[in-house]
Amino acid sequence: MIFGTIDISYASTVVVQSENVRYIGLGGFVGILMSGQINASYFDIEASTQTIGIGVGDAVNPPHLMGRTTEQLKFASTYGGWDFADTWAVHARINGGYPYLRPGILTTDLPRAVKGVPYSMAIEPSMAHGEG
Repeated sequence: MIFGTIDISYASTVVVQSENVRYIGLGGFVGILMSGQINASYFDIEASTQTIGIGVGDAVNPPHLMGRTTEQLKFASTYGGWDFADTWAVHARINGGYPYLRPGILTTDLPRAVKGVPYSMAIEPSMAHGEG
């Protein structure tokens, strides 16, 4: 990520290089952060094999991006500021034990989501400048 803001998010796997863009380093959450913000977000230090959240950028370890173990990320108490009453849920047999969006959120706020089908989105890095 070069520009933008990521709020209330987590990474539970390895961050990999794009075929189109190469970075000097990779973090457990993003490869690069140049002009952006990350808030209330977490990354799995075991699954990512990284101890830092951002590989290259202005803030290698911003205060609102924290690395946790795989086990820690499977407990709601790990996620400070997250809404586990109405938005998120955690269950050992769903989503590998990691947090997931409650079904009401998936059908209301994400209308393209289909109940019972995994929902994910891949974003290719962009070197474009300007508003996005």
